[in-house]
Amino acid sequence: MGITAITGVSGVIGQRLLRALEAERPGRVAGVDIRFPAFHPPWLRFFNQDLRDESVARFFSEEGVSRVVHLASPFHLIADERVQREVLLAGARGLLWACEKAHVARLVVISTVLVYGPRDETDALATEESPLRGHPRLAWSRDMIRLEQMVSDFCKDRPAFSACVLRSTLTAGPGVDTFWTRFLLEAPYLPRTTAAGPTLDLLHLDDLVRAIRLALERPAAGTFNIKGRGRVNLDDAASILKKRVVWIPALALYPAFDACHRLGARFARVSSAWLDYYLNPVVVDGARAERELAFTARFDSAAALQDLATHPPR
Repeated sequence: MGITAITGVSGVIGQRLLRALEAERPGRVAGVDIRFPAFHPPWLRFFNQDLRDESVARFFSEEGVSRVVHLASPFHLIADERVQREVLLAGARGLLWACEKAHVARLVVISTVLVYGPRDETDALATEESPLRGHPRLAWSRDMIRLEQMVSDFCKDRPAFSACVLRSTLTAGPGVDTFWTRFLLEAPYLPRTTAAGPTLDLLHLDDLVRAIRLALERPAAGTFNIKGRGRVNLDDAASILKKRVVWIPALALYPAFDACHRLGARFARVSSAWLDYYLNPVVVDGARAERELAFTARFDSAAALQDLATHPPR
C-alpha cells in the first residue's frame, strides 16, 4: 500500500491525525512541516521543509510515499494577503509537483465550505455541484477555489492519480485555533442582528480526522462536503461559551468589528467581511460523503462547541 505522508503535520489537525493513527500501530508515516511537531512518535519520519522546496519530492521518493494528506493550508489566515496567497497556492503547486515526481497515487486535500460563499435563508443546501462564489472581499476564500481547481486540473491529465477534496464545515473541538474559533471564544458577546439569530453548523475535529482516514482507505475521488450532526442555535451556543447574546443592528456591527480589527483584537483577526458568513452561514448537503465515503458525523455541533470551550487553543 505504500507510505502515507502528512503535510502540515505539526498543526492541530495533523497532530490529531497522528494520534488517531497511533492506535493502528502504523509501520511508518512521513510528515512535512516548517515547525517541529510536538507529538513525534518513533514511527514518524519528519522532514522540516517548506512545500515550495524541490527537496520534498526527493523525500517522498526516498520514503516510498504513495498517499498524501494535505493539511498545510493557512486556515488561521495571514494578515498579508499576498503572503497568504503565496503560502496557499505556491505551496500547493510545490506539493503537486512533488507528487508527480515521486509517483504518488492518492491525494487527500482539506478545503472548506466557505468556497460556496455566504448563503441566505432562501438558498437550498449547498451540494458539491453548487456554484463556488467565495467572497468578493475575502481573498482567502477565492484562493481556496483556485487551489481546488489546481488539484482538479492536475488529475485530468493523470489517470493513475486520484484526489479527494474534503470541503469541511467550520471545525471546532479541542485546541482548534482559527479566526472562527477565536471569534467564538474571545468576542465579548455573540452578536445577533435578527430575532432568530444565526445557527452554527460545526464539525468536530475528531470527525474531520475520521473523514480523512476514510478518504485514504476508500477509492472514491472528487469533492465531498463533510459536515457535523445538526446545528446549534445562538442562545445555546452562548450558554456553552458562557457569553451573552446582544442584539446589534448590522449597520453598527460591521464598523464596530472593523474598528476592533484595526486595534488588533484577537477575535477580529480578519475584516468584517467574515461576518457575512456568520450571519448567513453555509449549510451543506453531506449525502455524497455518506454514500461514497461511508462518513456520518458522530458528534453534533453542540458537542464540538463544548469541547472547544473546555479545551481552548493556547
